[in-house]
Amino acid sequence: MAAKNNKYYPLCAYLKASGKERVTLTRLQIEKILGFKLPQSSRLSSWWANDPDNGHTQACGWVNAGYLVKTESSMFVFVRNS
Repeated sequence: MAAKNNKYYPLCAYLKASGKERVTLTRLQIEKILGFKLPQSSRLSSWWANDPDNGHTQACGWVNAGYLVKTESSMFVFVRNS
């Protein structure tokens, strides 16, 4: 799981607690879970790369919870990585 000092930890905890195979969230819902606004760079698809080891610390929020994310229109779909 993402370290509790990672600012994206609340998303990791949320996804883990959901227990669902697929979780669909809006940007606003993600921001509410995190407690802060996502950066402007999150509007780029590359920000959502499923690669926490390549400088994308935000990916710890879903990869360490066992999910991969894909964008569908204005929604973010987190799918359990089996």
